[in-house]
Amino acid sequence: MVQLTITRVDQEPLGDWRELQRIKNELVGAETEGVELFPAESRLVDATNLTIMYVLGQLIQVKVDENGQPELDDQGRQIPRLDDRGRKQPVIDKDGNPTFPMFPFGHPVRYVAEHAPFGKRQRPFRPDQKPKDLRVITEESVRQTFKVWQENQPKEEAPPAPEPEPVKLFVP
Repeated sequence: MVQLTITRVDQEPLGDWRELQRIKNELVGAETEGVELFPAESRLVDATNLTIMYVLGQLIQVKVDENGQPELDDQGRQIPRLDDRGRKQPVIDKDGNPTFPMFPFGHPVRYVAEHAPFGKRQRPFRPDQKPKDLRVITEESVRQTFKVWQENQPKEEAPPAPEPEPVKLFVP
């Protein structure tokens, strides 16, 4: 995991989500995922205008023993597999691309638009930053995307509902 500490040169507050996304993409890659922690009040640090983003790194191959178990160093850490130049070897997907871990939450697909449905607002992109895959979002397209997302969620059995307690009313 990589920790990015982001602040403006003039020390003014950060505010634009797109700028944070751009910074994350430039520093650690467009296919990495990052989060900002909103801690419990007992762990809150709010002393300067900065943002800390935690970014998952690239998945790396590890050395394995003859039983297929990861080899560990003296401190119990898995030993990365290195190429002939001493570089860590990424895990490669079926298309030959390096793989990155994903958080178990968030949207399953990219969905970028300038106009929002349901009476919501979205600011337009600057002409030089307009994504090539900009979409027109309608209320129906949002419903369809959400339906596909729900269908792909793991099915969990709900615990049985507790027996309702009898309600006692006081009538004077």
